[in-house]
Amino acid sequence: MTHFGAESMSAGNAGTSGLSSVVDRERTGLTTLVRSYTAELRGRSRRTLGTGIVWRHDGLIVTTAHATRDSRLLVTLYDKRVTEGRVVARDRLSDLTLVMVPARGLLIAPTGDPWALRTGSTVLAVEHARDTACRLSLGLVHTVTRDRDNDPVWLASDMRLSLRDMGTPLVDTSGRVLGVNAATVNGLTTAIPMNVVVEFVREAEDQGIIPKRESLAA
Repeated sequence: MTHFGAESMSAGNAGTSGLSSVVDRERTGLTTLVRSYTAELRGRSRRTLGTGIVWRHDGLIVTTAHATRDSRLLVTLYDKRVTEGRVVARDRLSDLTLVMVPARGLLIAPTGDPWALRTGSTVLAVEHARDTACRLSLGLVHTVTRDRDNDPVWLASDMRLSLRDMGTPLVDTSGRVLGVNAATVNGLTTAIPMNVVVEFVREAEDQGIIPKRESLAA
């Protein structure tokens, strides 16, 4: 796993300095992109519980079930707005929760292709824990667990994220979301792939729990 800190990379000569500048701009741009569609979730005690991914423009946020024990949360959006979020659906089996906030016009996450992931694929995440705020972590896919239809059901990478970073998006090198980071098991971070999230949201729509709206941007 590789960490890219907030400081620019040092360079020994003009050529490497120029390359460092390009890499630094790309890293900064990717970090900004991923942060733009994530939100910090806190309980009534204001203790940081985790992170959510903005799923729809109308204020629907996806996160992990174990990060949302309270039915109402304080949600800090990318633009620093703090609003109250209401848990509208929770499934402990899939470890997914849907939270609605009274906000509109939010930036939503572009979706990636979890079916394309293989062992050794490059993945990234932006850490939000206070001691590693906005640090971009790069890792490799360790395992893709699939069902009988070859659909991904779990993703595991060698990134070691904080418990407070659970719910952050697992993204590809373009910032497209591949999964939701959910837990750390045996030194690996496991993530719920996007196809599972899509199905969870669709079921909530079909049951009338949430209104049917356009989902993740393509």
